[in-house]
Amino acid sequence: AILSTFPFRCSKFLHDLNGDRQGSNKWARICEVVFVVQVICSGIFWTCQTFSEAFNEKNCLFVLCQARIVYVLGIGGIIYIKYTGLSVVLAFRFLVVPMMLITGPASPLVFLLMIVHMLSYAYVFSNLQVDLFTQAIAWATTAILYFYATGHGCTFDKIQVASTFVGFLEYNWYRSGVMLFLNQFGVYLLFVFTLPLLQLTNNQNENGSIDESQSRSLVFALVSFGFVYSCRAFVTICFVAAQRRHLMVWAIFAPKFVFDGLHMIAIDVFVLSVSILFSHSRQKLEEDKSH
Repeated sequence: AILSTFPFRCSKFLHDLNGDRQGSNKWARICEVVFVVQVICSGIFWTCQTFSEAFNEKNCLFVLCQARIVYVLGIGGIIYIKYTGLSVVLAFRFLVVPMMLITGPASPLVFLLMIVHMLSYAYVFSNLQVDLFTQAIAWATTAILYFYATGHGCTFDKIQVASTFVGFLEYNWYRSGVMLFLNQFGVYLLFVFTLPLLQLTNNQNENGSIDESQSRSLVFALVSFGFVYSCRAFVTICFVAAQRRHLMVWAIFAPKFVFDGLHMIAIDVFVLSVSILFSHSRQKLEEDKSH
């Protein structure tokens, strides 16, 4: 219930981006149906995987198709949002279940706690009028928390290679690379996608519109989010340089240095992508209003 209602908490923002209330309600209903279908398919897939006797040659294709349906709906939703200029909020809705599927069968509980955590932050920030930089820092450090909560770590043995075969039996270099990337950095992607929702929920005008200063505030929040990981990577570089002759430099410090650098690059890519997606949505809205 929480997963299905959170992206539409900012109803005024959704109404503003989609142009009219009738269109917003239509897309809300469509996204609810897509979300339910994704959840059902994901549940069938992991149930059949858990009970190995149900995963045999006879129904192998049926079980694999459940995961592929989740992927197709998620990718199709993102592509349609990109070319129609709909809300970034909807993009979050399409991403949640594919991320849970790739992360593993134990991820739904962690994702549920993550959504509750996000809602708690949104409530506190909106009532206490917390400044943007503090909000971005809290959001970024919480993303780090759930990176470890999903079973990941800054060591090479924590890479969940089995995620590349979720929904597939054969290995493909490009597809498996994308799936492994999303498994490793998917939590960060979700937090970057929800940061605009947090900011726009707390900083809209009374009529639901978004002026230029609020757009700049959103960009500042995204940049501050990435700044946290840049500082984290810088501190790691300093420690690696100081401990370069340490006995455990290759076992502890070097992997941490590699992963923090990769995290910083991934966050920068996500921030840039969300900024472009939001700008495209806003331009589409302005064009519709001008016509």
